[in-house]
Amino acid sequence: MSVPDPDRVPEAVVQKKRRSLPLVWIVPLVAALIGAWLGVRAYLERGAMIEISFQTGDGLEAGKTKIKYKDVEVGVVQSVVLADKGAGVVARPARSASMT
Repeated sequence: MSVPDPDRVPEAVVQKKRRSLPLVWIVPLVAALIGAWLGVRAYLERGAMIEISFQTGDGLEAGKTKIKYKDVEVGVVQSVVLADKGAGVVARPARSASMT
């Protein structure tokens, strides 16, 4: 074997390691972004909170009683609860942005 010539020995080249997001983390990141987008969209489309007070709850059934305005169906009663101090009932319709 021959002795390497010091003038011909190559110098080591230092390469900086790139800090990048591993490919395996892209799927959970995309899923989290989609989940956040769906949550924001549902929050924005939920509409205003509406409560309708009645003296009696005769004929009110949650999920079945339709709410009409000028012969146009605008919603369905979602829940019926007693009003404060038992003075009637409060009906809460299913909320949607189109009702506001």
